[in-house]
Amino acid sequence: MGTLGDLLEIRNGKAIIPSDGNIPIYGGNGIVGYTSESNAKDVVIIGRVGINCGSLFLHYGECFVNDNAMMTMSKSGHIGHLYLILQQIDLNGQSEGSGQLLLTQSIINNQPCIIPSLDRIKDFDSQVQIIYNNKRLLEKENSKLTELQSLLLAKMGR
Repeated sequence: MGTLGDLLEIRNGKAIIPSDGNIPIYGGNGIVGYTSESNAKDVVIIGRVGINCGSLFLHYGECFVNDNAMMTMSKSGHIGHLYLILQQIDLNGQSEGSGQLLLTQSIINNQPCIIPSLDRIKDFDSQVQIIYNNKRLLEKENSKLTELQSLLLAKMGR
């Protein structure tokens, strides 16, 4: 047993204005735009403020995390395991504030959790990465199929 602070490092995001680029910008509720610069790589993004604070997003690769979210990096370098642990915690229920809900780094760091061996974390993370990559490919395929559907329907309507 230990705390999440034993497994992860947390940093707050930074303000940015979306620009041309293909690097996703994550806010507290997911992707809010794209840019050509990054401030994070292989992270779990946690919504920090608002009604949906505590929402989670797993991102392999480069991204930019804005100031409405926090980025968490695994101390062991294996974020799949970290993502699953964070999903099991009701982070929104742990938030503070009466007007606007706020989730702080200390709330997350002090959450108790089971800490498995590094070998188990590595094995688990390799499986999560395969599943996540397949999910991303299916999402791209669905997007392309939706574009094709729109094109075909437009041509049929002529």
